[in-house]
Amino acid sequence: MKILSNIKDKEQSFLYQITHQELQQQFHYDISKQSSYDRRLEVNNNGLETSLGEVIEQYMTPFDISESQKMQLDHLKNGAKVVIGGQQAGLLVSPTYTIHKIISIIVLAKEQSKKLGQPIVPVFWIAGEDHDFDEVNHAYIVKQPAELKKVKYYQHVDVTDSVSSLSIERDNFKSIIDQFITQLNETTSTKEIYNWIKSLPQQSVQWTDQFALLIQSLFKHHGLLLIDSHFAPLRKLEVPMFEKMINAHEKIHESFIKDQEAMYQLIQEKQIITDSNVHLFVSYEEKRELLKYDGEFYILGKSDVRLTKSELLKMLHDTPERFSNNVVTRPLMQEMLFNTLAFIGGPSEVKYWGELKSVFECFDMKMPLVVPRMRMTYINEQILKYINKFEFNLENIIVHGLGEYEKTYVFEKEDKDLLNALNALKHQIDEKYLQLSNEMAESIELKLLLGNNVMHHQAQFDYFKKHYKKMIKRQYHHEINVIRTLEYTLHPRNGLQERTMHPLQLLNQYGTSLFDDVLNQIESYTFDHLVIQP
Repeated sequence: MKILSNIKDKEQSFLYQITHQELQQQFHYDISKQSSYDRRLEVNNNGLETSLGEVIEQYMTPFDISESQKMQLDHLKNGAKVVIGGQQAGLLVSPTYTIHKIISIIVLAKEQSKKLGQPIVPVFWIAGEDHDFDEVNHAYIVKQPAELKKVKYYQHVDVTDSVSSLSIERDNFKSIIDQFITQLNETTSTKEIYNWIKSLPQQSVQWTDQFALLIQSLFKHHGLLLIDSHFAPLRKLEVPMFEKMINAHEKIHESFIKDQEAMYQLIQEKQIITDSNVHLFVSYEEKRELLKYDGEFYILGKSDVRLTKSELLKMLHDTPERFSNNVVTRPLMQEMLFNTLAFIGGPSEVKYWGELKSVFECFDMKMPLVVPRMRMTYINEQILKYINKFEFNLENIIVHGLGEYEKTYVFEKEDKDLLNALNALKHQIDEKYLQLSNEMAESIELKLLLGNNVMHHQAQFDYFKKHYKKMIKRQYHHEINVIRTLEYTLHPRNGLQERTMHPLQLLNQYGTSLFDDVLNQIESYTFDHLVIQP
């Protein structure tokens, strides 16, 4: 395995700005300086280390905790700070950027452990509280030269509550696994992957389990700790934090609105869109509902339930598992629970954290270092040969794709003299028919007949041009397939490879140790986009 290139962000890009000076005012720490990590390390711990460690250990026990994870749990209980990031539980850990986020967490924790001279614990937060099942119930397989196969898990009942509350329909899930595997090109790794994932329905009960079990299998020997944000014992630990948020929700909302406007002035974009002014969810009759406040009552909009503050707090203490955070208060809850050195997020997450600086200050807290996750694209020898043959710019394909290049390529192969002569002939015929119609057609019926006749000739011209283009495509089908292969491999669905390509497809192609190899290859954290040849 080798890293072929490091693609740097353009100066006008958001990720460039976040690692330089333009947007620093929206965050508490400058992530480009090691001194920021040094200062963050000095922040006092919250005193929940032992309790939190025990909850995480309880959650992970069914997953066969590794020795490396046991060691990290001990570090956590003894007050070690963490590098943390999270993601929704996608189908079989889809897509690949989820894996890259985890790799980023592990790399940064390992790097800062060395630089700071003390343990830093890698933690992955599974966002099991989310209820938008349509975002996580599918995966894509990239087929060559230019085809995407979508594999989707269909639940027979509507999903209206947190996905951690969703029980997997096992026969349905097995069918999805079979569909997924049959879309992969058979390699020496295919059978191993199939045997690996087909055991999940037997082991799993809830939707997030299939996700957690795969993550655990891939990264347990790297000491990664896992926690589902909707784990009931964790919710019980969070009761005092939820109470603080309820008591201060008006101040939280005002702070969020202020900072969102400040961020908007910098990037002309609002990342967090929400109808809530309390910024919490409550599950009621198996529906996860945003909580709103009308000045007197707390209201669940879908159920039209109205609660006084005392009733809401009683519900919290009696059934904390019914409460969860929205995008505004989730970072706050995370920081109240963990002693965080750094948070790892994707570009959108980093942007919405930039709208929350004052929300943290409501509780005399600073947000941790907010670090963009690492980005990676995988490329093989055959793709490199194609790129060299066509003299393409690798970086341009990865970042921007080939776009209209196929059309341009076909256009360049056309006989322009032939097409120009054909267009001239068509124009002459059009003029002659117009002349006949104006000068010699004495009746409406004759004019219509002439008109229909010229339309017939025009259709023949169009037929010729259409089929001439098809002939060109047949003649250059190999070259066109190469262009499509490059586009679908490196820039599928008009975006980065990691946003569509499934990690199990990469493991199938490059071997099941791929992500271990990546972790062994990356020596230090980088904001550059890595191009990796396994």
